[in-house]
Amino acid sequence: MWKRVFGICSAAACLVSGCSSAELTTEEVGQIDQSIVRGTPVPVSNLPSVGRPYVVVLVFRTWSNQIGFCSGTYFGPRVVLTAAHCIPADIRQGFAYWGNNLEADFEQIYEIPPPGQPSAWANLDSWQIHNDYKANPYDADIAVVYLDRKPPFDPLPLYRNRLDASWQNQLATLVGWGANKALTQDISETEGFGVKRTGKAPIVGTPSATDYYAAPDLPGTVNATVRSHYVRTNGTSPNVNLCSGDSGGSLIVNRFGQDYVAGVSSRTGDWCESASLFTRLDPYLPFLDEAYRRGGQALLTPSLDCVDTRPNGKLAAYFGYKNDNGVNVSVPYGSANSLPLDTLSERPSLFKSGNKRFQFGIDFNPGQTLVWKLSPTNSPTTEVRASSASPRCGDTKGRRIARYCEAVLASECIDDFNTNWETCVNTSWDGYDQAANSGCEAPWASWLACVANVAPAEANWSCVPWQDSLPRAVACEPLLTPVFDCLYPQ
Repeated sequence: MWKRVFGICSAAACLVSGCSSAELTTEEVGQIDQSIVRGTPVPVSNLPSVGRPYVVVLVFRTWSNQIGFCSGTYFGPRVVLTAAHCIPADIRQGFAYWGNNLEADFEQIYEIPPPGQPSAWANLDSWQIHNDYKANPYDADIAVVYLDRKPPFDPLPLYRNRLDASWQNQLATLVGWGANKALTQDISETEGFGVKRTGKAPIVGTPSATDYYAAPDLPGTVNATVRSHYVRTNGTSPNVNLCSGDSGGSLIVNRFGQDYVAGVSSRTGDWCESASLFTRLDPYLPFLDEAYRRGGQALLTPSLDCVDTRPNGKLAAYFGYKNDNGVNVSVPYGSANSLPLDTLSERPSLFKSGNKRFQFGIDFNPGQTLVWKLSPTNSPTTEVRASSASPRCGDTKGRRIARYCEAVLASECIDDFNTNWETCVNTSWDGYDQAANSGCEAPWASWLACVANVAPAEANWSCVPWQDSLPRAVACEPLLTPVFDCLYPQ
């Protein structure tokens, strides 16, 4: 039976303790992590043919404070290829590691230095699962994650051709960070995770229907179309085979002296023996090419959300941006990021992935014109203008959130909280969307409007920081009751 396993432990037991490889366990939760059985530990080297540095460990933290591990392959600037099943549905944050001792270096995950400084870790800016990924039938098991920096080594190029019949019985290289021994048939217990290993196994080709054992959780694997998206290797001894922790790792082939990644580790058999399945790349090249572009080549453009009128007659312009990349893009202040009337440097210099609205506001006088110009490295120069003739905000979600954050950040106790405009707006936007999707927009909007009119004096606010929350307006607390009653009905 093909097995899908995912290395996972609680944050309390894992992160606090440093999460040594001896403490790491695996649970079958419908996702995979696999490791190289009978593989050889990779020597410490940044030479591609020796150290294979492009195969990294991916660490995922969920909102329920569990930690999962997979392997991944660095194939484009700031882009890592992995398996779709590796990315938890409730992922909170993620990290990539390319060092030499995962157990010893794990605690560094708390203090990863900014990009540009030496580090064996990177934060994940974002992640993207292929739209066709399905757990049932199990198909399109491919995803990418985007790093906040370029690692100190070159990516491994993609093999863009299909592994056809001419590849049968040719040896391919497997690389992963998973376990090297299964202690139970269902792979719920393993040992040896956290060491990069490699070895060779012959390519069998597209798996046949008879290659599959009875697997009630994988009924789609007997479908011919689904099977055509996979390539199988022979993992019987003395060949190497996948095990827990290797999911997302590499099937590497060599052509004329150049290594290429040609498949993504997906599944293994009982006891991590017999055979391994890899997701082929050729059906998903458009997805991978777009991921490569989104590693820093896609557009970044500024936007004007609206202009609002202040009670004192001044105007407020609210700006955002759209970053089509999967990576965050840095554009330092200066000629490439200019807004002359932004005297307090309210505009961002680090632009996060996605469509971000109401990211900052600038007050100005009627008759003045604000001009924000951006010239990112890999994007054309664009600018937006705000004046008294610009569209007004109206009573919209964005305006409500902006007014709420202005009041909160003006409170006299705000210095006791680790927050800023961007955090307030983005957190409030997520909360608003949750309320609206639950049919609770009206009570949520009423609470925001109440807070927006609270004066800054500390006596008006509940100013005890708790889990990085924001100051709460005392007079508006009763309005939270109908919000929670709506969101969480008894």
